[in-house]
Parts: sequence; structure tokens; C-alpha cells
Amino acid sequence: MSSAGIDDAREATPVSRHRVIDATALGREGGLAGYSIVGRAGAVGYLQRVAVDPPYEGAGVGRSLVTDGLLWLRRRGARSAIVNTQQVNDRALALYRALGFIADPTATLTVLSLEL
Repeated sequence: MSSAGIDDAREATPVSRHRVIDATALGREGGLAGYSIVGRAGAVGYLQRVAVDPPYEGAGVGRSLVTDGLLWLRRRGARSAIVNTQQVNDRALALYRALGFIADPTATLTVLSLEL
């Protein structure tokens, strides 16, 4: 994602936070293993961006980023969290469902929510 895209995601909600996991934290050569941008508007939290570099898929990077974001949202008063992803993104969908998200049957995109 470009820096402009990251700025757009961070500015989409009144309050946001980003996190990164560096490959060195996983005992590998330097580089970015993954990042997330989480935001909150009132009592609703949003997983705005979660990305994991393909060599690090399956290493717990995405789970760590999402769990960290959900805890941050809960501590700041969010009562629910929303994330959307592509219907073909099986890894992301499996992760979100494993963490308790459920699909919104009224959404035209794959939108999942979680009560915090």
C-alpha cells in the first residue's frame, strides 16, 4: 500500500493506531512481516488494514496484529468491531472467524463483526 493509502486509512476514523511486526521479531532477516491499522468511531471499531507479507503467512503475524488491535479497541470503549475482506481471501476469513467474527448477511461485501 502506498503512503497515501496508509494516510487515508488512518484518517478514515477519528481515532486510529497502526502497528508493524518486523521480521527480526520472528528471528529472520530484516524487513516488514506485517502491519495493521485499526480505528474507532464511537463504540464501533474497524480493522481498517491488516496485511502480512506472504513469506510470513501462517507464522501468527496476522493473528497477533488482529488480537492486538481488538484489545486496543476494547480498552478504548469500542463495543463491536467490523472488518471486510475479499470473499476469496480464505486465510483472512478463517482467521477472523476463528477469532469470533461472524458474517453480516446484509452486506454486499464480505463484512464480519464481533461484539467486544
